[in-house]
Amino acid sequence: MRDAPLPAHIRAQSLGVHESTLYYKRKMPIKDAAVRREIERVLREHRSYGHKRIAQHLKMNKKRIRRVMKLFGIKPCRRRGKKYPRMKPQNEKYPNLLQLVTPTYEGCAWVADFTHLNYRGRDICVATTIDLFTRKVVGASVAAHHTSSLIIQAFANALLSNGRPAIFHSDNGSEYHSKSFRDLLTGLGVSISRSKKGCPWENGV
Repeated sequence: MRDAPLPAHIRAQSLGVHESTLYYKRKMPIKDAAVRREIERVLREHRSYGHKRIAQHLKMNKKRIRRVMKLFGIKPCRRRGKKYPRMKPQNEKYPNLLQLVTPTYEGCAWVADFTHLNYRGRDICVATTIDLFTRKVVGASVAAHHTSSLIIQAFANALLSNGRPAIFHSDNGSEYHSKSFRDLLTGLGVSISRSKKGCPWENGV
């Protein structure tokens, strides 16, 4: 049988320390756990509070709060800077004229888009311009990147063998919304038609 443990006061006398010292390690985790619960309660309401503001809120010593947060790995939720879109908003909005007009002759409306294709292991961009009445490709261009020059070239190629269209329809891609391309269309007296933002099916043609 094991010997019964000595009473705390006798062990304290033999060690030459105060009896309360023997209970320090046993009580501290309990106290720290209680403080942890209080810290977590504050952070549920104020997620970005650091140890100083939590200490003020709980009216406790900030060093103690910092120690307990470090002990249990508690960290406040850091506020991130506001993110801004890289592209500038499109202030100019154009209606979908294809919902109002049914092409009845060649050159009434041209529609355009571009796609990515793999050619000999390389990614290339192909832009096309189609006559909506004949359903024929009247202009095309190929480039390594999709830029406004890609779609301008496709449109220019269409003009070489065809008269200018009455309507030019596309989606709201930044390439088609570039000032250089819009100026080209308006300079030729071509009406700009666009599918609504977030409605890709309106450019299904």
